[in-house]
Amino acid sequence: IQVSTWLRHYVYERLVKNGKKAGFFQLLATQTVSAVWHGLYPGYMMFFVQSALMIAGSRVIYRWQQAISPNLAVLRKIMVFINFLYTVLVLNYSAVGFMVLSLHETLTAYRSVYYIGTIIPVVLIILGNVVPTKPSRPKPRKEE
Repeated sequence: IQVSTWLRHYVYERLVKNGKKAGFFQLLATQTVSAVWHGLYPGYMMFFVQSALMIAGSRVIYRWQQAISPNLAVLRKIMVFINFLYTVLVLNYSAVGFMVLSLHETLTAYRSVYYIGTIIPVVLIILGNVVPTKPSRPKPRKEE
């Protein structure tokens, strides 16, 4: 069994209540368990918590992209590219913790770029809760 499969089955899915959709808490808990699995270094914890923020922010961008009308294909492609750039930026920022492991060195590196890789995901998550997205295609109605 792969670690990712184990984490999904024994952590992520078990935290989701029947009939409910998984949210940020389930993602954060799974990433935290993954950090502990890697080792009890502050850098691992910071990387995996940061990756949960990154994934949640990416989901917001994706929802915005999906809300764009299919007629605006160029705008949708721009959103895909923005999500790619966002992922590269935040993943590279976050990976510092994974590489150096030390809390002091990780925070020094984060501080040197003004915590941009933490601020952007948090802002996206907040905006995702404030700016509603409407699907570009209405869902078909169920007949009674």
